Amino acid sequence: MLIEKNERIRNKGRETRNKRKAQTAKSFEIKLDKSKISKERMDNLERLFLEGKWFTNYIISKGITDLSAIQGLQSEQGKCKK
Repeated sequence: MLIEKNERIRNKGRETRNKRKAQTAKSFEIKLDKSKISKERMDNLERLFLEGKWFTNYIISKGITDLSAIQGLQSEQGKCKK
């Protein structure tokens, strides 16, 4: 029973890794009309933007400059503007 469980976990991990290999990173530039967005959604968007800045600062602080070293990551530089 334990062996079957471990095998299921191993197979699920393989499926996940294969699925992630097929994914590509995309970024979009959009414009929003603040008058049409609810207060709650605006707060969520501001929080998302803040967490994105935190993540960027984390990468810079760790000195991660070459993202091509991460297997399966494809980046499109110059596509995202703040």
